[in-house]
Amino acid sequence: MHRYLNLCSEEYYLKKHGYFQGAFSDEIWKIWEKLLQETLRGALFRREWKKLRGEFLPDTDFYQYVEKIQLSLPSANNGDTVPNQIDAVKEKVTR
Repeated sequence: MHRYLNLCSEEYYLKKHGYFQGAFSDEIWKIWEKLLQETLRGALFRREWKKLRGEFLPDTDFYQYVEKIQLSLPSANNGDTVPNQIDAVKEKVTR
């Protein structure tokens, strides 16, 4: 699980910093991102992310990306906003 998340964070970094460009790369990214989001919403990844999230805090962009995906689940956010929940999680993890 940790290795997969590391791979995802590297691919996310590459996309965010312009290494995947052009129509072909954009189409590949859309397919990959859809699968990534489906995976991150799964019960196993939601459970394990709670244990591993602290290791990804230095990669703020990827950390927030995963948190936003997981907090977008109806049962996960209890009506709170994503930025508020991300701040609350960061406080818990850094204590």
